[in-house]
Amino acid sequence: MRLHLLVTLILTACLLSCGGGSGTQPAEPTESTPPAPSKPLGSCSLLTADEVKTIMGADAKPNESGAASTVSNCTWVTESGSGLGIMVRQATSAGEAEAVYANAISQSQGLSGVAPQNMPGFGDKAYWAGGNLKQLNVFKGNYWVIISVFAAGKDKDPLALAKAAAEKAIPRLP
Repeated sequence: MRLHLLVTLILTACLLSCGGGSGTQPAEPTESTPPAPSKPLGSCSLLTADEVKTIMGADAKPNESGAASTVSNCTWVTESGSGLGIMVRQATSAGEAEAVYANAISQSQGLSGVAPQNMPGFGDKAYWAGGNLKQLNVFKGNYWVIISVFAAGKDKDPLALAKAAAEKAIPRLP
């Protein structure tokens, strides 16, 4: 559980350094770069408690942070300590989202210890960062969604669990 929290903090720092909270003002939207959504998206809204129970095989309670900002994190934790995390970052434009994707995938191997694996069929672009991270990274429009699975047990495949969550969550993005 502590490793997951550490990874979440590191990712949040990376997200903020990629334009989410650098202190600079975002460029004014143009016709080719639509404005960011006016209302931030809460990451806990992407899955229901029943869906998480089906995916994780146990009841889990959500804990959300940052729902009123451009970065929202929801962690669903079971009584046994396993869990599912969803972090959503809203970019101010499609161009910014593309830059965030390029930066994220270029740093993936250094953070996870393994090469990222392309995951077609999720959003506009997606990759699996296995190894130390066990995170499915999905980019759709102006959104970067990171689905992570932790302490799932040896009998559960983190990638399969992350895919199951993405199949429910990604279509709910605006």
